[in-house]
Amino acid sequence: MRRLRTPLLLIALLAVACAHLPEIRQADPNSTRQRVTDCTAIFARGDWQFTHAIEIFPPAGSRQTMLGIIQISSHTRTFHCVMLTIEGLVLFEADYDGTITIQRAIAPLDKPGVAEGMVRDILLIFFAPEQPCLAAGYAEDGSWTCRYPDADRGHEDIRLHTDGTWQIRRYSPGHKLVRTVAPMAQTDIRPDGLSSRLELVAPGLAGYRLQMSLLEAIDRDENR
Repeated sequence: MRRLRTPLLLIALLAVACAHLPEIRQADPNSTRQRVTDCTAIFARGDWQFTHAIEIFPPAGSRQTMLGIIQISSHTRTFHCVMLTIEGLVLFEADYDGTITIQRAIAPLDKPGVAEGMVRDILLIFFAPEQPCLAAGYAEDGSWTCRYPDADRGHEDIRLHTDGTWQIRRYSPGHKLVRTVAPMAQTDIRPDGLSSRLELVAPGLAGYRLQMSLLEAIDRDENR
């Protein structure tokens, strides 16, 4: 067994060393500014409350279904989220204002790092990148792509497809793809620009999938 470990370790190291971000072909600078604005237009602006039915597909075990309620503010980049069972039991409740404040967490959501991971997923799904666009142009599949640096030295790509759909791709500092978020179908893009169904995928052996179906969207700015 010891003889096998070294080659496997070398293969793993080579895979990391060879990882690179997908190439972006630069476009006409005159059209780039508007297209970069289009990349961030996929996110809800203002203060909203969303209720989703969430189906979780873990790497092992059966599918789980729960409800997620989130109040977000793009003005302050803050949110309050609650995750409940279908019967109404609160499994997780937290606030984010740059730091995480956990109000309630029931196993397995109380494990170290779970809250941080959930916050990063929520920020990826609901909030436009904080940093200015680093590069913009066309990806290998022809989609318009905006690339942003992450605070952890990773990158976030937003791809706009010609059929009106989009995809968010987050890469680690080592350029490994660690998350994707996208509408599940073209028909899931509502007239107001919101998506009625989204899928988040965390690839890898310990990865998982979340499928989120929008049950209610309340524009809290309009209710003031």
